[in-house]
Amino acid sequence: RIIEKITNELILFNVAASDPNVNVRRTASEKISDQKELIKIFRTETDKAIKTNIIKKIESQEVLEEVARNESDTTIRKIALSKIESEDIIKSLLENESDKYIRKTAVEKIEEQEFLVKIALSDSAKEVRKAAVIKIKDQAALSKIVINESERDICESALATINNQVLLYDIFIN
Repeated sequence: RIIEKITNELILFNVAASDPNVNVRRTASEKISDQKELIKIFRTETDKAIKTNIIKKIESQEVLEEVARNESDTTIRKIALSKIESEDIIKSLLENESDKYIRKTAVEKIEEQEFLVKIALSDSAKEVRKAAVIKIKDQAALSKIVINESERDICESALATINNQVLLYDIFIN
């Protein structure tokens, strides 16, 4: 195929942006390295596979945040979210997100213990609460979660790391 021999970024961009054949657009977009051109293609592309490949190559934190907030496809949003470096942005996304799978992906990137405890105690989705519990190191906080949590597997995850005898006794009597 001719497209495989083309290396000129401008030609590749024009093909990736306008060729009616999805396979030709995919091949052209895979060969593009210019971030601005990739972003332009991403914003106009309709094919999920092409968009997925492009978002994996995008480095702009602003664009990744925009995609994580606004993209309609959950898979593409999760990829964008996984590439965001700012924990503050990730926490903001999590607090304003309705999709539990996006929230779980966000929790997996957060290190701030107080925030994780808040999520473990209050998120509506057990998958998100469990993801938070797994990352919590504070045994007193884990004890509080065990006492207040109704889901058995979340309690077991929290209990697995508690070895403070006083806390274990407190859990036992509650």
